[in-house]
Amino acid sequence: MQFHRDKCSAMTIVLREVENVEGLGIADIDKNCRIKRFVEKPLPKDAPSHLANTGLYVLSPEVKKIFKEKGIKDIVEEKHRLDFGYDFIPYMTQTDRPVLRLHIKRQLV
Repeated sequence: MQFHRDKCSAMTIVLREVENVEGLGIADIDKNCRIKRFVEKPLPKDAPSHLANTGLYVLSPEVKKIFKEKGIKDIVEEKHRLDFGYDFIPYMTQTDRPVLRLHIKRQLV
């Protein structure tokens, strides 16, 4: 939580390194721990890294406002869904929201 607050992140995603990216959400990060791009279930050749989403998130209160934005409403209208990996995280990165990664090196139990 302190990392999330210190970095003024809108969303922090816990990532872990994996060998096989198939079936996982994969993040492309910069040197400041910011997620530049997020690809849900890429083919191995299209994966930007081997850092996989663990499904653990810290969200700032401002995220509630983002759900009301026109861009989000357009996604829901067009796709009849708002999938976190396919739609919401990419929307956050594409609209330049601070989405950061917290990297863990061991398996969570």
